[in-house]
Parts: sequence; structure tokens; C-alpha cells
Amino acid sequence: RLLLAEFRKDIPSHLEDARVYWKGVKSIAVKVDPTLGPTVDQILDTLDNYFVSYIYPLRNSTSFDQFGQIFADADFAGAFAYSEAIDTFETDALLAITTHLDNLITLTS
Repeated sequence: RLLLAEFRKDIPSHLEDARVYWKGVKSIAVKVDPTLGPTVDQILDTLDNYFVSYIYPLRNSTSFDQFGQIFADADFAGAFAYSEAIDTFETDALLAITTHLDNLITLTS
């Protein structure tokens, strides 16, 4: 239930807030399924690169050309692995939650 509540929250748009958020999500996620810990670690591992290579430069861009270059540089730097790691975590977490619900239904049937 707590993990589902985290899915409803917006992911913070500042680096340190995002780090605190994902550490909190990890502490909840590992209680649902310990195998979710490394998945959240992957998010935490890609966090700095995402913000430093993409978000911060993007906030300072003033032209379409700058935006294109920032996007290309961020892609080359692997900054978008952050989004991919989040997608993987959400998929794995929903599967773990579904498995728990199925087990609960089986026990009560």
C-alpha cells in the first residue's frame, strides 16, 4: 500500500530532493520485495548524470539550437538511463505487488 502511494507522487525535479525521494522509496520497496533494492540502486546510480548532463543545462538553455545540443550530449552521456531505470523499477514493483495480491487472494479463497 505504501509503495503504491509513492507511485502517485511526483518525482522531485531537484537532484538532492530526488535522491531523498528514491532512498525513501527504496526503504519501502525492499519491504515489499528485497529484489527491488538493486532496481532502485540503479535509479540512484543514474541520478547525478541525468541532472548534471540534462536537467541543469536544459534549464539554462536559451535557444532551440542549445536545446538540441543539450539533448544530444545528454543522450551520449547516458543521462536517459535514469528514465529507463525508473520504468524498470515501476514494472518490477507492480509485478511484486500483483504477486502479493494474488497470494493474498489464494490464502483467503
